[in-house]
This record gives sequence, structure tokens and C-alpha cells, in this order.
Amino acid sequence: MIVLEGIVKGNFKIPYLLFILINAMILINKNIKDIFILVIVFFLILIQIFVIRENLHLQELILFCDLMLIIYCLTNKRYINILKEVFITNKKILFIINICILVLFLITFVTGYGWYEVWGGRQFRGVIPFPHDACYFFAGLQVNFIIFYNIFDKKIIKKISFIAVIIYLIFSLFTNARAAFIIPLFSTLYFLYKVFYKKYIVTYFLISIPLSIILIMILFGQIDMHFLDEIPILNKFISLSKEGDTLSSRDIIWNNITYSYEHFTINDKIFGKGTEFTQKLNLMEMGRKLWAHNDLLESLVAIGYYGLGLYLVSLILLLKRSGNLLFLVVILFVAFFNGLFVYPQIIIAIPNFILMFNLYR
Repeated sequence: MIVLEGIVKGNFKIPYLLFILINAMILINKNIKDIFILVIVFFLILIQIFVIRENLHLQELILFCDLMLIIYCLTNKRYINILKEVFITNKKILFIINICILVLFLITFVTGYGWYEVWGGRQFRGVIPFPHDACYFFAGLQVNFIIFYNIFDKKIIKKISFIAVIIYLIFSLFTNARAAFIIPLFSTLYFLYKVFYKKYIVTYFLISIPLSIILIMILFGQIDMHFLDEIPILNKFISLSKEGDTLSSRDIIWNNITYSYEHFTINDKIFGKGTEFTQKLNLMEMGRKLWAHNDLLESLVAIGYYGLGLYLVSLILLLKRSGNLLFLVVILFVAFFNGLFVYPQIIIAIPNFILMFNLYR
């Protein structure tokens, strides 16, 4: 699926295919709880199609439903055990496939083919159509290698997997997708902690904590390091901080949306104004068709109390099934400052993250 989207550069409707596959898995397994969630999601779709027709953006609606179905249904213990068995049973072929994908991205990184001029700078995205998409792809592929590190016994495979995790962190750094970068950064630090915590726990903290603090200070422009201007994500943080626009106009977007929300009717607040409302509003106010860049705000305005309630409960489930509070904090950060359900790349990878946490329990 990842290779397919890379090849066709996003022209193939991944959200719809993903929706069909998730529904098929749920119906085949015939679990009553999962089918009940499926009914709730279909009820949401029917409301948006037949009641909120004016501002319907079907692809964004389907992506929201994909995220809900994956978290509610495909991250429970039964499905994660199936995913684990798939990885273990087919680990050799899956490892080879992931290595081939890594080599492809390395070639595009070294040759310059995967570098593009975006947002007034040069960013790396390989064969992926957009920097944020690329960063989420890299995060998902990175987690695959963390899983390989755990399920393989051969030292050479473990070393290759370790190197691959670091390489995908570097790829992500050069995408210039600031909020999305937090996920591969978290995965790397979590992985390094689990690898070294028994023998080198003191060394790990002595190195990782100062480096993390320095990186954050650099990102927010608190440390002036001109030679780092060549790294797009750092350059963007520094330049926007100097301009007083660290949030890239997100505060303006949020203010426009919240002001509009104050004038919603009761019906609008319960069922939302439609998944294209925020884009139309921002087009009118800012001249650009942008979504809210905030999942909680987007859910509330587009899908109403109904959608926001589903989203908040899904976060509680994510915490319960991952068993990792810091992971939830990272997800909340990304959801608040960028958004998750408009990116199928990270939605697909969520069960793999849950499997990663389970392997380290």
C-alpha cells in the first residue's frame, strides 16, 4: 500500500480502499463489538451525506471514519496478535520488502531526485507527493524496523534494523514537517531507551536528555546556529520564530473557526457543519482552502459533538491499548498542531505502533 501510493503519487484513492479493507476485516471476524462500532460509523456517514450535504468533503469524512475504525477495532488484543503472527510468520519477506523500500528512498535522498522546493525551501520527500505525507510514511516504516529488531535473533538483522531506524529519523528531519516529525523522534528515543536501558541507562539519559533539550531550543529559535539553516525543519522554525509566526498562522485559522462556531445553531453543534466547512471558511477569510490543522477543532466543527465524542473516546482507547502515556501525549500534540485523520499514512501505521509497545512489555 505504501509503495502503491508512492508510485501513483497520491492519485489512487487510498482512504476509500482502506475503508473497504477495514470493513471487510470486521465483517469477516463477526465480532459484535466491532460491528456495533461499524454501525455507529455508518450512522455518522449517513448524517453527513443526507443532513449536512452542503459542506460535505467525502474523502476527509472517510479518513475520519478510517481512523476511528482502526483505533476502536484494529488495535484490540485479538487483531494485534494477528498482526504479530503475520510479522513473525512472514518476517523474511517483509524484511526484504522494507529493505527495498529503504534503498529506494536512500537513492532518491543521495541523488537529489527526492528533493523538492516547497514552502520557500528545499525539502526531502522521496517519491511521496507531500512533505507531511512523507514524514508520516517514514514514521510508519521506521516502526516496522523496530518490530524487526525485536522478532529477529540474528545480530546482523538487528544491526541493519537499528541503522534503518536512524536513517528514517534523518529522512523525517529533512521533510520540514515540524509537528509530524515529533512521531519519528519519539519512536527513536523510545527505541534507543529500550535497547540501552539495561546496560547503559545512565549514558542514555546523559546523552538523550541534553540533546533533546538542545534540539527543542534550536527548533524554537532559542539557539542561534547558522550552519543548521541547511536543515529545512530547523530553518523553518528559526525563520518563523524571528517573524513572530511560530505557529504558521494556525492561531489565525483557529480564531476564524472558533468565532464562526459561536454562531452555530444547536443542530450544527450536535452534528457539525460538514467536513468541508473549515476549508470554505479559510478560503473566504484567508484566500486559501485549508482545514483546521487541529483534529479536535476539526471534529467539533465538522462533525459536531457526535464526532468529537468518538474522537475523545478513541484517544482513551489508544492510551489503554498502547499502555504508554507519553505516546498519547505525542499523538495529542500532533493532533492539536497538525492533525492525524487527514493523513492515511499515519492511520495505517497505528496498529504497528501498538504492536511495538506490546513487544516491549
